[in-house]
Amino acid sequence: MKKIITVVMAILLLLSLGLTGCGGTEDVAGSEWPTDFSDVPEFTASTIENLLVVDETTTSMEFQNVSEEDLQAYSQELMDAGFTYEPENGNVFTKIVGEDSLAVGWNVFDSTIKLLLMRMPTGEDTGKIVVQWPEELDGITAFQRYTPNQAFMNPEGLVTVDYSGVTAEDLDAYRQAILADGFEPYELESGVEAYAMVDAAGTSYIVAINPQNDVEGHLQISGIITPAE
Repeated sequence: MKKIITVVMAILLLLSLGLTGCGGTEDVAGSEWPTDFSDVPEFTASTIENLLVVDETTTSMEFQNVSEEDLQAYSQELMDAGFTYEPENGNVFTKIVGEDSLAVGWNVFDSTIKLLLMRMPTGEDTGKIVVQWPEELDGITAFQRYTPNQAFMNPEGLVTVDYSGVTAEDLDAYRQAILADGFEPYELESGVEAYAMVDAAGTSYIVAINPQNDVEGHLQISGIITPAE
């Protein structure tokens, strides 16, 4: 189940790039709360915009002019409705409803939020939905405190994960975790901060930390794993 959710969330979060495909439907503005998620409290602080139904399990929508107080109030509504806050995964709340697991999460872009809704069958081995570090980066220290905006892989196998609102303290903590896992500073020609490790089998792991200068707290983490020849 976790593998399925990781893949689905990666596809859904790619919508942050402005994609509107995946066979879904889109309404620009003025949409109503999706009936498939009637058991999730509605976010009413602002009007729904860019509602996208990706498939029968996932829906994305945007809200403009949202304040931190609005998000705090909505977080409390979710918890009052029986959702559990998953702090290790960022702004993610989960709940079991019958045979289904529900997940609600959001990404913040200044005063705009992209709200993500997911409904999946509850697996026998888990009682909650989690948003995980991409499995393609297994072996590289995970950055788990934030929900990704997007995740994608280039033809060479480099996986890049995009985050918003990352604090300097959490980024420093991630650097320390990388070093504690045996990675060492690695010099890239681009000058981007990077760390590398080679395990006993000869597999190499490289992770790059690349803060973006467009919005404060915007961070991209890239990684690539190369098996021994």
